[in-house]
Amino acid sequence: MNRHSRYAAASAGLLLLASLAQTRVALADTGDIVQDIQPGLVACQDFSIGQFVDVDGDFVFETLVVMITAEGEAEVFPDAGSGQTYFFGPLENDCNVGGQEVGRVVIRFVDAAHPSFVPNDPGTWVYTNLPATSLRVFNNFAPCNPDPYIQVRAYRVIQQNQEIAGTTDASGFVYQYSDAVGVQEITIRTDYCENTLSEFVLYETQQNFSGEAPDPEVVVLMDTSGSMRRDHNGTPNVPVDQQRITLARNAVEPFLVMLRDHYAGLATFGVAAFPDNQAFNYCSGYEARGLDVVSTLSIDDAIDNTLPGLPVQGSTPLLGGIDTALDMFATAGDKAIVLLSDGYHNCPGPVANTDPAVTDLIAALDADGVSLHAVGFGLPADIDDSLLGTLSAQTSGQFYPVTGVGFDPATFNPAVVLQETYKNIAVDTLGLESIVDPIATIGPGARATHEIKLNPLDTKVTFFLSWETPRAKQLQFSLYDSFGARVPSFGRGIRYSSGDNWQLLTLDESYLRGRIGKAPWRMIVSADKFGGRETETYQYSVVGRSDLEFTPIVHSDTFAPGALLTLLAQLSADGKPVPALTGVAVEILAPPVEGRGERTATRLTLRDDGRGGDARARDGIYTAAYPTSKQEGSYTFNFTADGTVNNASFERYVRINRTLSTPLPRRKESFRVVGK
Repeated sequence: MNRHSRYAAASAGLLLLASLAQTRVALADTGDIVQDIQPGLVACQDFSIGQFVDVDGDFVFETLVVMITAEGEAEVFPDAGSGQTYFFGPLENDCNVGGQEVGRVVIRFVDAAHPSFVPNDPGTWVYTNLPATSLRVFNNFAPCNPDPYIQVRAYRVIQQNQEIAGTTDASGFVYQYSDAVGVQEITIRTDYCENTLSEFVLYETQQNFSGEAPDPEVVVLMDTSGSMRRDHNGTPNVPVDQQRITLARNAVEPFLVMLRDHYAGLATFGVAAFPDNQAFNYCSGYEARGLDVVSTLSIDDAIDNTLPGLPVQGSTPLLGGIDTALDMFATAGDKAIVLLSDGYHNCPGPVANTDPAVTDLIAALDADGVSLHAVGFGLPADIDDSLLGTLSAQTSGQFYPVTGVGFDPATFNPAVVLQETYKNIAVDTLGLESIVDPIATIGPGARATHEIKLNPLDTKVTFFLSWETPRAKQLQFSLYDSFGARVPSFGRGIRYSSGDNWQLLTLDESYLRGRIGKAPWRMIVSADKFGGRETETYQYSVVGRSDLEFTPIVHSDTFAPGALLTLLAQLSADGKPVPALTGVAVEILAPPVEGRGERTATRLTLRDDGRGGDARARDGIYTAAYPTSKQEGSYTFNFTADGTVNNASFERYVRINRTLSTPLPRRKESFRVVGK
């Protein structure tokens, strides 16, 4: 029987639908584009099937993938063995192409965010280059010729210009392309022997297809204006250990140590500051430490020499500092600026979000693929929440207003909150998994036991304890594995570090192997050397690298006050979805109305049952909707997941901050009618 007889034939001039209404949401790279196209669509010669995709995982469907049938006949066919595939073969007659021996498909990528773009008018399209792609092209049925022929080629420019060298895997069917300029066109030629195209993935960065992305780059950017000598409440002439600059340095230290423990030899980092008092360029920033490979030597030198040597005086050229940090990046890859500031940009003068100086800087950050993570640390009235929130949101970063709306200086613990903030930034910028992250208090001589659910899929884990009083070993912790054995502080696969108000212990796979069972680990925090205070506030965090990945996203069309937010979290183990758990939830902390009172809390359960806004049941993507209030300000989303994977328990915690104020660009529709 003709495989296409159940579908309507494609007639001349027919425009083909490619719907993403039930598509699996892409949270990093795209996933299999072909599998997500509506099955049963037939494309005859000179017609195309098109689909909008989200390459970088920000829920903006900014790329249109167009698959043009240049010769023969093609269809998205639900093959029982491989799932839905883009299919082309010699025996079909829907397009009246009998007798042709060769099929050809041309794939191009269109910048759907370009101002000129009109979906059904190819004359308005601007083609874009993508850093890397992989696709599987194979013979699905017995060939019609003795030697089946498949040819796949990629190009930097459409019309088969500037060919890109590719590779294939051991099977010979998976074609992989990675290029500094990027892929703009792919052509596939076959001998018409029942061939399929599947496992077609677009990557957000240039991949080497061994599972490793280009080396990440991080620049720590410090505000060293004169007000950083004040305490967190703005009081001048305070002891050094209470000054904002000291608290900030103490918080950056464990951030750099986590960077070392998880990315030694795999990342580069640098330190910048503003204003440039050394060169008397008071309205610009300067490099305090140029980009260097992450190593024990470079991180120790930054902690021991670079950070303590930053002079504190002058004004706040915030934009100049960001511009300096931006100029430090050297190569393509994952790039992030981690900024701490305690004031408004004021040199050479104040700016608004819509000023060219701001919009041009955002465009430059975006063009270079740099995300900005900003920490606001000062009196609420002195922090430009709107500017820092806009800079972060528009560059896929986060804004952490640690002294923002709802701040109470009487109960605020600046050291602990800053440590927590930089830990969250480490998770976000380094791609680590956050396992637990609570704040607690302890009294003199007391001990507190905390259970931690590790999973055998966790391959490197860091246990991090920080406290308020800047005194070494003010608090200590001991660690016990699933079988009750105490974890030493040194040995193979173990790395211990400490500072004035923090301790950190990292265990790699060589130590963890065989020590993670069904029982939780125990972390015992002790205050044996505690004295002179009624209680000490502390935080214990556990982060790590894992094949069990929990990736939440807060999405909105506008991020304006009153917007409906879609809250999603993808959970996967060894790259496969973990579906239908009941322990996935989020707590939302909204700013108080008109800045008065406590932040209001809302708790929602995220669903993976195909109901209540969830697109597809049991796909490992959990969904909830949150209608925000009309109150501007920073909203905090604490995502948690708790359950069992591979017969072992696990837990995850991720905090996301989003500022509701300046509207962001609306995302493109996730489905469209497309024709050539």
